[in-house]
Amino acid sequence: MGNHVIYTCSPENTVVLKLNEKRKIFTERFDDHFEPCKRRTTRLDEKLLATALEMGGRPAERICNTLSMPVSDSTLLRLIHKTPLPPLGQLKAVGVDDWAYKKRDRYDSILVNLNTGKVIDLLPDREEKTLIRWLKGQPEIEVITRDRYGKYMRAATKGAP
Repeated sequence: MGNHVIYTCSPENTVVLKLNEKRKIFTERFDDHFEPCKRRTTRLDEKLLATALEMGGRPAERICNTLSMPVSDSTLLRLIHKTPLPPLGQLKAVGVDDWAYKKRDRYDSILVNLNTGKVIDLLPDREEKTLIRWLKGQPEIEVITRDRYGKYMRAATKGAP
């Protein structure tokens, strides 16, 4: 489809000399394109994140490699993890369920705004205390849906406003 291109950009070195002063060298920064010590441009990160959010890890990796944006599925998942969640807004109805970070190894809790269908938070475990703490911080919630998992039932009962 496309050709793999490596673009090397070297900024202009600028020398500033003043009388009775040491020589100072500084380089021009490209703040709108590159962040210091990063290997990808901001624009490429945005494209990779959009692809990863739509498709997930491995499928997005295959598509990105086809489009000459070589990247691993682990990198795409790291991009998703680093991305902050949007502000919550008004929450009336919330759904809670477990999701597999890694099947048969690590399960966490996912919270979804039932009015918009958007993910609002990922909790680091499936423990009752964690969900109670989160629910107590959201006093405007009126409806909580859950599966039959006993800890979610107890947490919804104890933590509901």
